[in-house]
Amino acid sequence: MYRFNLSAPGTVLLCGQPRFNKTCIAASLNKRTKLSFSSFPQAVVRTDFIEINFFDIQLHMKIPTRLFFMHLFREAENNIYNIVKLHETVKKFVHTSISSFYDRTNNAHKSSLHTFFFLLVLIAIKERISITSSFIVNLTTNLPIGEGLGSSASFAVCLAACFWRWSLLQKGTVVYKFRIHDLVNIKKYAQYCDSFIYNSSTELATMISTYGRIQVFGEREVSLSTLKSFPNLPSMNILLVFSNVRHKTIMKLLSERRVKNLEYLSSGVSTSIDFILNSIELMSTKFIHTLDIIDEKMSESKKHESSQSVDLGDNYKTLLDIIHMNQGLLKALDVSHPNMDIICAIARSFLFAGNLASKGGGGYAFILLLNDVGENIQKLITMLKSYNFSAEEVTINCCGITSMYRFNLSAPGTVFLCGDPNRFDKICIAASLNKCTKLSFSSFPQARMRTDFIRINFSDIQLDIKIPMRLFFMQLFREAKNNKCNVAELNETVKKFVLTSISCFYDKSNDAHKSSLHTFFFLLVLIAIIERINITSSFIVNLSTKLPIGEGLGSSASFAVCLAACFVRWSLLQKGIVVYEFRKHDLENILQYAQYCDFFIYNSSTEIATMISTYGRIQVFGEREVSESTLKSFPNLPSMKILLVFSNVCHHKTTIKLLSERRVQMEALGYSSSGVSTLIDFILNSIELMSTKFIHTLDIIDEKMSESKKHESSQSVDLGDNYKTLLDIIHMNQGLLKALDVSHPNMDIICAIARSFSFAGNLASKGGGGYAFILLLNDMGENIQKLITMLKSHDFSAEEVTINCCGITVE
Repeated sequence: MYRFNLSAPGTVLLCGQPRFNKTCIAASLNKRTKLSFSSFPQAVVRTDFIEINFFDIQLHMKIPTRLFFMHLFREAENNIYNIVKLHETVKKFVHTSISSFYDRTNNAHKSSLHTFFFLLVLIAIKERISITSSFIVNLTTNLPIGEGLGSSASFAVCLAACFWRWSLLQKGTVVYKFRIHDLVNIKKYAQYCDSFIYNSSTELATMISTYGRIQVFGEREVSLSTLKSFPNLPSMNILLVFSNVRHKTIMKLLSERRVKNLEYLSSGVSTSIDFILNSIELMSTKFIHTLDIIDEKMSESKKHESSQSVDLGDNYKTLLDIIHMNQGLLKALDVSHPNMDIICAIARSFLFAGNLASKGGGGYAFILLLNDVGENIQKLITMLKSYNFSAEEVTINCCGITSMYRFNLSAPGTVFLCGDPNRFDKICIAASLNKCTKLSFSSFPQARMRTDFIRINFSDIQLDIKIPMRLFFMQLFREAKNNKCNVAELNETVKKFVLTSISCFYDKSNDAHKSSLHTFFFLLVLIAIIERINITSSFIVNLSTKLPIGEGLGSSASFAVCLAACFVRWSLLQKGIVVYEFRKHDLENILQYAQYCDFFIYNSSTEIATMISTYGRIQVFGEREVSESTLKSFPNLPSMKILLVFSNVCHHKTTIKLLSERRVQMEALGYSSSGVSTLIDFILNSIELMSTKFIHTLDIIDEKMSESKKHESSQSVDLGDNYKTLLDIIHMNQGLLKALDVSHPNMDIICAIARSFSFAGNLASKGGGGYAFILLLNDMGENIQKLITMLKSHDFSAEEVTINCCGITVE
């Protein structure tokens, strides 16, 4: 199964017009087309299909793969060396064979499907993609469609890159940054579409969507080797302003005017038209020279690693003057719509400069902004709105086609079934609780944002902060690098950063905010340094949890494991390693990193919750050091149902302190210097015996399930007596904990109610408050509902959940 995400930018023209003069400067526009691809394992669905969703044009289509092969692919194989014939074959397929699957009156639907199937068959045949199962391609775009900002080129480049990357994956080649060879092929395939389907006369938009940045285009044939670019140029801010004149409307008028102008030129007589065109060429040359100066200044600053900002004020003002004059020359050529002239005049009144953003005279204008005039920009936007022109601040000079990192993870909570590891006995049985912490990670292409940032959103504790990347590197990462071999010192460095450097970004009085940020940045810097994560652009981590926070059900361990797994997977992706199920080595690393948090930040004395969140299932913990090799588990054990019941006593704040005092008292009573066995000893030994019996019963159930699988029996396995044995043990275990005076009275009431319905309950966590669990039998549905009703009548909320689920998972 393959899954990946791609994005490609739009295009804005900065200086020159490719319709009239030799030299043109264009830039990548950070409004992007985004694509997500998912293929399914073979035979996962009854009938294999191809699904295309292009949400911005309301195109949703799902066709049987069989139809694709019968009516297109076989014929396309015969025409693969004749692009014109292949184009006609695809056109026929779209207009006839699948015409019932989309709105035939919608030209956007037709051209999009034409592009999709043209690139699919072309690349599938040329690059030998094996299409053996269903796949889905989802597309969205931030670009206005059909307004001259490269939406069709961006769309074609995304699709070409998608099918190219699919072919690489099938060959066992994993790339998260396209190589030069990849980009050359992606551009070549996308250009076929731009030429044959969209009838484009230039390769400009396709080149920009593929390679990104600011590029210079001249008379020579466009290729990577002939492009002039500016590798050190920073991203720039522009206002993108809609002229309220559709690009298509103006293009027809421009075509007529162009014919008229060319008639003047064909006479061979030097006219004012010649002079204007030569002046535009001169403006383009001056524009390039100014960009060269800015590029050189930035290069020198990088060489000397200067922390001071580079003074580019005069250079930007030169660019503004050139843009202003360029627009005036285009106006003189009569190729600028009056609305465009109004927009540019308003910009000039605020000491900015505007120009046509595309090849036509309508559609969009751009206004180049200076970074130090924020208040003036808002006034300009307000003025434009008063003339009914909508404006949006965006960046240019971003990267081209990019593979983005996006994934989702989840890790379970923990419930204790028998024994109490922190207090009295040697053996403890714990299980994964199918109430999970969920994490989604998204990184952005380089230079996509005006200022790169790190955003953390943990919705359940109302934590949502966004800090500049620069602050992270200056105040934490550089110092953290010096402490990577000393985890305790690294912990103190991170603690200082959270409490001082970023204290203005969150609620300092909120302990949950502090500990969550402490965990996040501790794991980020630790794993980034050790695993060599290259943090070069903005990223977002969103977290949510179904676990009650701070109630002893492993919420902090689940949180830490999710974050550790997130940064480990990020490091793997950057190395070109794609895993959809963590390997043994990955899990060991995730566990180790998460345990550092448990020890240094959450002051946990056991590794149980972290182990459960990482590996999942029901596990047995003993006196030996906990590791995967020392764990006893039950691989064939089915999931089990429990009721999770809140005792109305807060686990952390109310119970733990009381239990600590009682433990001291009992240790003083139960253990004399002479080592005399007391009643306390007897209870502790009894708990140990209960744990051993519990494990033995689980072994019997596991063996029964194993035998059933071996014989592939369709009959359900009779586990009734075994579950009743577990109920008896759980009931006795809770009674022994009550005898030790470590169970809150509310917990005793819950367990007594459970017993009255022939169930059994016990403390679900290490403390005596918080939550209880009640083990359920599958054949007592009516009784379970009566039990829930009875608990509610005593003001105890109850929820039916499962235990014995998997650990950290890539979703």
